[in-house]
Amino acid sequence: MSGSSQGCSKKLYHLVCSHCVNFFPNYDAYFCYPGKIGQAALFEKHGVSFPKTTTFPNMKAYHKNKTDEYLQYPFVFKLSWGGEGKYVFLVKSEKDFLKALELTQEYEEQGREGFLFQEYI
Repeated sequence: MSGSSQGCSKKLYHLVCSHCVNFFPNYDAYFCYPGKIGQAALFEKHGVSFPKTTTFPNMKAYHKNKTDEYLQYPFVFKLSWGGEGKYVFLVKSEKDFLKALELTQEYEEQGREGFLFQEYI
């Protein structure tokens, strides 16, 4: 889940930062660039190579800005939250794509937003 770490919550991390100069590990990037959308932004900021990626903060943004440029099958569909390969899907067809969008809408109704399409390499 975005914003929480196995080792340290965001609240605890900021408390430690405000009271201690030297601590390990440093979670600045983790909390400043949350989720898979944040990771893509961090990679882009630092010039790290990664597959062509199109991000959407929610379904509303997708419907407002959708284009066909990322719909070259197969491609990878990732929900922004989750980790260790969870919520990552290989989309091989329009049927797979519609199923992924449906799942995304269901999670968004539960308060979990953000997803991306990524070039399959």
